[in-house]
Amino acid sequence: MSGYVASIGKVANLRVLGEIIRAERDRRGLSQEALADLAGLSRTHVGEVERGEVGLSFSTLEAVAGGLGMPLSDVIREYERRSAGGD
Repeated sequence: MSGYVASIGKVANLRVLGEIIRAERDRRGLSQEALADLAGLSRTHVGEVERGEVGLSFSTLEAVAGGLGMPLSDVIREYERRSAGGD
């Protein structure tokens, strides 16, 4: 049972991160395809990340932040803010 609860929490965390990435992409007027090109990823993978369907490695998160033209620390700070219930 505790593994199930941990899995639910992990999915929720991935969704929060995906929402942040989508919001920043939209704010910059980028399509998923444009962000994918800038980050060196496939458009499909960017979509999966934004929907919280897949976990992402540190290097992928770094690439996405770079594609968005923002420091990785800003992405993490926003994630921590939203995860703490401050959205």
